[in-house]
Amino acid sequence: TPLAVYLLFGLGFGFANDPMALPRMFIKGRDLFIDYLFYAVGVENTELHAALETIPGIRDGRIRADCSRPETISYLRGYGGPKGDIEGFDVIGEGKLKIEEGIQFMKGFERIVVHPRCKGAIDDFKNYRWKQDKLTKEILPVPVDKSNHVPDAVRYALKPLINVRSWGAG
Repeated sequence: TPLAVYLLFGLGFGFANDPMALPRMFIKGRDLFIDYLFYAVGVENTELHAALETIPGIRDGRIRADCSRPETISYLRGYGGPKGDIEGFDVIGEGKLKIEEGIQFMKGFERIVVHPRCKGAIDDFKNYRWKQDKLTKEILPVPVDKSNHVPDAVRYALKPLINVRSWGAG
């Protein structure tokens, strides 16, 4: 029998300057794999359904989203399409999670493997930075609010695991 893979989906909302990020991921052993990604700026609500449908298996799992947009989450859950003939998505808003706690958890993976087709994820992880004191040049324990769209969406998807602390650093 083939090995079953439990797919995880995280959704970070963006619009004008920040991209919407929807990675599909799974855990195998102590590695996190990101194998599909929707990543775009300026996605209108009327385009959300089609955007989510670009991710294979999106209907087979729960999407854990940024809780800052409850109206958009509600729209996605009850989406009926232009003719009322399309089923909504299993999407929930994730409550507050300390960024540092999520990052520590992600550091607990031996590897985070990103498929080459997921260019936005590669760029975000490569360019993720911590604030630096302007005078001393000391790295501060505060992430820069830039190139964080995919890492944030990954944190949302992993939140149930982070909450039980059954995995990761810490």
